Amino acid sequence: IALLRRAGAIADEAFAAIFSTIGEGVEDFTVAAAAVGRMRALGATEAFETCVVAGPPVGLKHGYPRHRKLAAGDMVFLDLGANYRGYRSDVSRCTVIGPASGDARDLLELGLDLY
Repeated sequence: IALLRRAGAIADEAFAAIFSTIGEGVEDFTVAAAAVGRMRALGATEAFETCVVAGPPVGLKHGYPRHRKLAAGDMVFLDLGANYRGYRSDVSRCTVIGPASGDARDLLELGLDLY
């Protein structure tokens, strides 16, 4: 159980790295690299390829970085997992670059209500 908790804590740290990196004009690969770098620094590897999907294809989920710069108003789907000593975590989040409005805001609020 301690190893599972550690895998989850490492994934949380990877998301902290993402949210300190993500922003308008930042490339999606840079966002993914921040997460992977943090997991590695904490002794883990990726449980699966880190997903960063932004803009129109965000609804497809489970896509991978494609050298796209994030733009204001983009919804961003993030999915990652840490593999720590053979135990794997899996966490996903969704956010918006800049203030959320319209459909993006409605979807994020719905997600919070479901949580």
